[in-house]
Amino acid sequence: MPGRRRSVRRGGAPHGYGADTAGLFSFGDDASQLGDYAWFWGNSGKTIHPVGLKNPNAYGLYDMHGNVLEWTADWYDAGYYASAPAADPPGPASGKEKSVRGGSAFVSADLCRSSARMKSEPSNRYSVRGFRCAVPFRSAGGGLLDDGGFREEAGEI
Repeated sequence: MPGRRRSVRRGGAPHGYGADTAGLFSFGDDASQLGDYAWFWGNSGKTIHPVGLKNPNAYGLYDMHGNVLEWTADWYDAGYYASAPAADPPGPASGKEKSVRGGSAFVSADLCRSSARMKSEPSNRYSVRGFRCAVPFRSAGGGLLDDGGFREEAGEI
């Protein structure tokens, strides 16, 4: 699998957003702290900022809330997660629109929540959207992790 990359799937790698927390945000439920972690409508000056100027989440990942929306590999279906398996839902098999999540410098604080997702047709191209690559990750023993071995790749592409 060397060199194999894919876009992050909401169901396959949701923990980067919330950093394995149960709160509304990776840092808990207090939206008044969002400005310490994210660029959003209330503090961005209506512009995108360089990555890493705000606090990272518990995994050391920057800009998981706000700044730019993140494309995911999942198709969007507003009702899918209401009946999906709670553990590692695979996401809808098909659709017309992709899920984008994480919020941006041009949305309100509530759309920067870890669970918030929006939809967008894949043909739409705007500068407020980005993506993270997921790459195979091997454990110290050399085997792939149980989830297929994909972990989010930190840093710029």
